Amino acid sequence: MDYYLMLEGSVYGPYSLPQMKSFQLFADTPIHLSIWPTDKWVYAYDLPELRDCISSLNAAGSSTTNSTSSATNVINIVVQQPPQDNSTPTPAVPETSDFTYSAPEPADKGGFGLWLLGLLFPIIGLILWIALVGSKPKKAKSAIVGAIMGFILNLIVLRVNGYW
Repeated sequence: MDYYLMLEGSVYGPYSLPQMKSFQLFADTPIHLSIWPTDKWVYAYDLPELRDCISSLNAAGSSTTNSTSSATNVINIVVQQPPQDNSTPTPAVPETSDFTYSAPEPADKGGFGLWLLGLLFPIIGLILWIALVGSKPKKAKSAIVGAIMGFILNLIVLRVNGYW
């Protein structure tokens, strides 16, 4: 089983477990195993076999050494390259070399606010339903139910007041 690690957006490896244990890794070093799908990366602390080689400088998750920040991730790594054995060719790097974290989409929950908006202003509820039906069906349903109820309520008010 081969390990790959990421340093400042570049993938390094493959390394064997003894080679990985010779490195000084931080807890949040991105690691990929060759037996995983190419898009699966975890932090070094998540792999029990690598926990004993995590740097004591970053045991609590803070770093004072090499740091690279972006909008989606922070990577802190100290790597000491082991001597390469020239008798065996180095295999290719996995296909995916980007390690980005994207927060999961918030759940599509029905919205009381959209229902109320549709109830008070049925045309806006209809427009919201058209805009949201493909991406957020539960919110779209709340808007259209409010719009239908608002339309019916308007008809009742018009009938009671004698305008219809």
